[in-house]
Amino acid sequence: MMCIAYFLFAFNNYQTGQSFTDFEHIYGQSFTVISYANTIRAFSYAIGALNGFIINAVNKQLVIMVYFILEGSTQIIVSYLKYVEVLYLDYAINGFVAGALELITNVWTVEMWGRECGPYVQAVHWGGSIAAILTPQIFAPYTMDPKHPDTSRIEIPYIILGCISIGFGLFMGSLYFYEKYVPREVKRNHVIDTKESRVMQKFREANAIVIAELRPSIPKHIVVVLCSFMVAIALTLQWSQFNYIITYVEDFMVAIALTLQWSQFNYIITYVEESDLHIQKEVATKMNQVLAAALLASRGFMTFFARLPFVTPKIINFGSYLLILAAEILYLIFTNTNETGVWVANVIYGLGLGPVMAGAYQLAEECLSLTDLMGVLFIFMSGFVTAITPIIMGKFMDTKPLTLVYVNLFFIALYIDFAVNGFVSGGIELCINIWVAEMWGKECGPYLQLVHCVGSISSIITPELFEPFLTADDINKCTDDSVADSSHKWAIISKLYIPYTVLGAITIFLGLILGCLYCYKKYNKRQITGDVLKDNKTDTKTRKTLNKMNTIFITEFMPSKAILIIIVMCGYVISIAQTVQWAQFNYLKSFVQFLDLGINETNLSLVLAVSFFVSRIIAIPVAYYLSAK
Repeated sequence: MMCIAYFLFAFNNYQTGQSFTDFEHIYGQSFTVISYANTIRAFSYAIGALNGFIINAVNKQLVIMVYFILEGSTQIIVSYLKYVEVLYLDYAINGFVAGALELITNVWTVEMWGRECGPYVQAVHWGGSIAAILTPQIFAPYTMDPKHPDTSRIEIPYIILGCISIGFGLFMGSLYFYEKYVPREVKRNHVIDTKESRVMQKFREANAIVIAELRPSIPKHIVVVLCSFMVAIALTLQWSQFNYIITYVEDFMVAIALTLQWSQFNYIITYVEESDLHIQKEVATKMNQVLAAALLASRGFMTFFARLPFVTPKIINFGSYLLILAAEILYLIFTNTNETGVWVANVIYGLGLGPVMAGAYQLAEECLSLTDLMGVLFIFMSGFVTAITPIIMGKFMDTKPLTLVYVNLFFIALYIDFAVNGFVSGGIELCINIWVAEMWGKECGPYLQLVHCVGSISSIITPELFEPFLTADDINKCTDDSVADSSHKWAIISKLYIPYTVLGAITIFLGLILGCLYCYKKYNKRQITGDVLKDNKTDTKTRKTLNKMNTIFITEFMPSKAILIIIVMCGYVISIAQTVQWAQFNYLKSFVQFLDLGINETNLSLVLAVSFFVSRIIAIPVAYYLSAK
């Protein structure tokens, strides 16, 4: 039943992109104005996730009945509304219901099968992929021909699907009287004080539920937030690709978005028709269908593959995002040059995107028992992130179809690039500073200043290292619009690989030296004692790890509220200093050029770097003197 429920839920999401051109004619508005309806729907989708608080108090079978009836009703009337403001209201209600249904179907499935939920969640999303393939086939005969605006009969599929949704909702509600579903309970420490008023008792009970389900410990709460961010990225990629890809190809004209799988389904046809390949609308529609078929295939495969013991949700999500990244790179390369490349990118994109959302839910369940309130955070963050996409797409897709790829790459970068490059850079800085402070304790002042003094030397040397490979002539050719082309830019890139390669080799060499020191003498870090949480014999390795993380967090980071405040204030001071430093070095040249002061930007940057170096040199004896006091 969950597979059917998600199938109808997906129909509701995918059909919005099918009607862009028809709604432009019905409401007499531009593509941008109609696209804003998706923005409103996405915000309402996020708000709909807050239904998790209601679902905790009311049986899921009754709630899902009411929401499917509301969903069907909004579908039936959407094509008969005369004013675009009323259309926005209809989309707002529909989005609110969609957020609730997304929450119920996923959390309910995970709740029923627990840690064995992997293949079942994949099967539920597989049902949604079937809807992605069938939706364009159902809507295509009834959508408007751009040459003959009076041919639109878009109300027919909306009425049919609306009636089916209402019928399914009534059926799910009737099962309540056949067998009542009992949800999984989460243990919580809550004692009722009979002396308090009923309102206060209810408030304390609700607070206990939130703490027990949403924040049983800080590490578990972080896991929930990270998983919800993964779901939000997957939904954003999916919505943007399916909603806008049809407009991407045909002579910069807005055509019918005949297929939808949320954002990728809603915009991928727009994306294809607006490119320089001049692909016809029919071919763009087939591309969308292939994308949906790839999504279906990947989820069908994962339904069985996820049963294998060595297949973990971490492996599923990492592999999926690598495939999506590869597809986006192919989009960038072949969008305006090769139709076959776009076809290949479509297939790879669908294969990569399919397992991500279900994998994120499985990952959360593996680390802790997933609850309705955790699902609230999943869907709320997803709706918030996807609400931004229609604004960007509606504004730029008509003239800049590659906007779709740029938006998708941005979110992939948040997941992969930030997780790898940013994680490594931040980790190195953290290790260096903490290690120095740990070795010298309260006497660490001058040594930390010395470390940062050496860091200042790099800001002096870096411009000198890169300057021989960046001639003024090359820079002028790239900045001058009259002569700038790809050949000049690639010429600069072909030169820059030399300093980057040298610096990379030096970094690897130093890393190997530090690693070799481990074999000579192992460093024993400073220990901070604290109360360790006792592990139950039935706890898994993951839960034992989370208990250990919780103990470390409380002992080291929050031994008392006063110390926590000091840590936060010091972190705030460091963040201000780093922001000022980065902004000064990164934007100094642009600032000087904008003011047109006639100053040499390179010399000014060098003076700034030298002043940093001198100030830190002076700070070393000062810190030594103060620490001696």
